[in-house]
This record gives sequence, C-alpha cells and structure tokens, in this order.
Amino acid sequence: VKKYPKEKYIVFDNYILDKENKAIRTYDKSADGFVDNLKNIDSIKEIKIDKNTKKVIINGNVELLIDKFNRLINYKDNNIKIVKDNFLRNCRYIKNIELNNALVIKDNFLENATSLEKVSVKNIKSIGNNFIRNDKELSELDLPNILRIKDNFMYSNKNIENIFYNKVKSIGNNFFYNNSSIRHYSFDNLLVIGDNFIPEMYHCNDVILPKVRRIGNNFMREKLMLMNLYAPELEEVGDNFLYKSFRLDNSNLRKLKRAGNNFLWSNFFANELLVENLEEVGDNFMYQNTKMENFYSPKLIKKGKNFFYERIKEKDLKVLTKK
Repeated sequence: VKKYPKEKYIVFDNYILDKENKAIRTYDKSADGFVDNLKNIDSIKEIKIDKNTKKVIINGNVELLIDKFNRLINYKDNNIKIVKDNFLRNCRYIKNIELNNALVIKDNFLENATSLEKVSVKNIKSIGNNFIRNDKELSELDLPNILRIKDNFMYSNKNIENIFYNKVKSIGNNFFYNNSSIRHYSFDNLLVIGDNFIPEMYHCNDVILPKVRRIGNNFMREKLMLMNLYAPELEEVGDNFLYKSFRLDNSNLRKLKRAGNNFLWSNFFANELLVENLEEVGDNFMYQNTKMENFYSPKLIKKGKNFFYERIKEKDLKVLTKK
C-alpha cells in the first residue's frame, strides 16, 4: 500500500488531495463528479477542529469535514450548479451535505451513503438515476423545486414520512421502493409515473393525482386499505394497476384509454366503473370482481383474456355491455 505523507496529502475515503500540486483524484482512479468539480484548485486550507475532526476548505467555498478515521462526514458547496455523475458515490459515512444552488444532479449521487442525517438541495430541478439509493435512515428530504426524478430515487429509504413534491412532473421507476413509512404526500403537477411507485406504502386510504396522465406497472399494488382514487386526467396504465387493492370502491378514471394486464385484479368492492374513453384492456381485467353493477365503456374495442371473469361466470352480462 502506497504511503501518502500528511505534509503533502490529505487522504480521505477514496480520495487523494495533493496539497503541494493542488490536485485531487480517486485512489482507485474511478470516475467521480466530485473530482471533476475540482479540476481547478487555487487554494487548500486545513483547519483542525478538535482531536477527532478537521475542516478542509478548497477554493474558499468548498468545505469538507473529515473525521479521525479519514472519512468525509460533512460537505458544503453552495456555488456548484451542475452535479455530475458519481458525485461522492462511495462516501458511505457522510452525514450532511449542502448544495443549495445546484440545479441538476446527475446519476449515482451519494449512491452508497448509509449514514445520512441531512441533505439540503433546495433548488434542485432535475435528479438522475440512483439518487441516494442505499441510505435507509434519512428522515426528511425537502425538494420544493424538483421537476424531474429518474429511476431508483431513495430506493432503500425506510424513514421518510412526508413527501410534498408539488412541482414535479415526471417520476421514474422504483420511487421510494422500500419505504413503508410514508403517511402524507402531494404531487399536484405530476404527469408521468414509472414502474413500482412506492410499492410498500400501505398507510393510505386515498390517492389523489389530479394531473397524472401515464402510470407504469405495479402502481399501488396490494394496497389493502386504499378506498378512493382520484386521477381525472389519467389516460394509460401498465400491468397490475391497483392489483389486489380489495377495498377500492370509488375511482375517477373518465379519460382512461388503455389498461395493461390485471387491472384491479381482486377488487371486491367496486360496483361502478365509468370509463367512457377506454379503448383497450389486457388480460384479467377486473378479475374476481363480483359487485360490479354499472360498467360504462362505449369505446372499448380490444379486450384480453378473462375479462370480468367472475362476473361472466355468473352470466350477468347485461351490466357489462354498453349503455
């Protein structure tokens, strides 16, 4: 293992900061947006805080707090606008980060962090794939200006309870994939949702998505307590939409045109479904529903297998025909 004299270098996590030549690189030579952001270093100032921590200030505005184990624990840079791919990707022990003037975060930001306490990125408008993918403990994330979120956002998080992202327009796959703590949410301007949207969110009776137009696979799958769905602009849904959401008995899907396989599979409570713009449905549409009394779909032209399977077995077809 190569030795790096403290007089000339600051070594922390996977980084080697050369004080003499004013340069930084990763130890394993991997790509990292943090390194890319510091290609032009004019000054490095090292301040000992106490016997356990030291602060490093680069170019007068980038602040790093490093613990006695040579791990980055705090990071602050309020000048950066574009956060490039793999930014601090492998800093597992970082606790706090502040990037309050950043507008765009690209892929793999803090992907392997596991000890986060506070993330401040209040002006971010766009977030790439694998944003804080592996941290479970963060309990709050305020994104008042976010417009676009890609895949695997906060994939492993288990503690955040409130998500009010009222400017966001698109959300990718696996959004908050492992979180079962979410109690309150708001997406007033959301238009597009990818696959596996908050699959572990069980504590909701109502889903309100006033502007959403397209939803991917496995939306709100197996939500046993869900009773009401309001999505008046929704036009297309993928497979397993509200699959095994037994209690749903009130929905507004008047603009829905296309539905994938297993739409409302095992819904036992809905007795009315008005979908006057529905044109195409996949297999197992309303499979196992036996309560339907009023089904209105005058434009339906393509049906998959097992359409209203239980209802048809009872030969009660009149409720399924066009008005």
